Amino acid sequence: MLTLALAGIRHLQVENFGGVKPSSRSSSPERPQPRPSLWSVLKTPSIIAVAFASTMVDGSMNLFGFYWLPTLSSLRQVSASELPYGTIFSSMMAASMAAALAFNIVMDRQMFSYSRLAAGILSVAAFCSSSLAAGERTEGATFWLFCLLQACVGVLTPCIGVLKGRLIEDDARTTVYSVMRTPFNILAVVSLLAVKDNSNVDGVFTTCALMLVASLAVMWAASSRGMP
Repeated sequence: MLTLALAGIRHLQVENFGGVKPSSRSSSPERPQPRPSLWSVLKTPSIIAVAFASTMVDGSMNLFGFYWLPTLSSLRQVSASELPYGTIFSSMMAASMAAALAFNIVMDRQMFSYSRLAAGILSVAAFCSSSLAAGERTEGATFWLFCLLQACVGVLTPCIGVLKGRLIEDDARTTVYSVMRTPFNILAVVSLLAVKDNSNVDGVFTTCALMLVASLAVMWAASSRGMP
């Protein structure tokens, strides 16, 4: 299905180049700039770094979305009442929203570059995932680690979005974004096939931690080379 969708998009979708503004010195419209090739955009190191980090973050959060509920359920004692799943999910979403609001406040003051902020938040997210994968977990500690992990997502999502917007030109954005989603779709299928069932929770969060560490390394290297 994805292959058919990709073929249809390639042949039917037209890039939006925006309106052509008339020149202030002449009544004739300005000649549009040459459209950059897809390969010339994708081989840019900074765009490769953002695409890799985005894929790893999305992939780890995809695994988290499937396994947060079985993880908490496995820690619940048999004699205890049922977990308040609605309250837990709402708490994680509130943490994500609060972190996104904090992101706006921090970046309005220009305290960090976007790439350095992303690298710092990725280190926190990797710590959360590795803590979840390490040995024994309590129900309360797992809940707060989940909330902290979702807070990291609340910062990473707009941060990576800003980096994509600054690095990718408007006339190639739709095509590049579509191509950047392909590795994530493949990674999602492979990771779900690898973990197989709910019994290997430690392996799931170990995989998430490794993915986040890899994205941290790439993002830190890119920020050291002048990424915004």
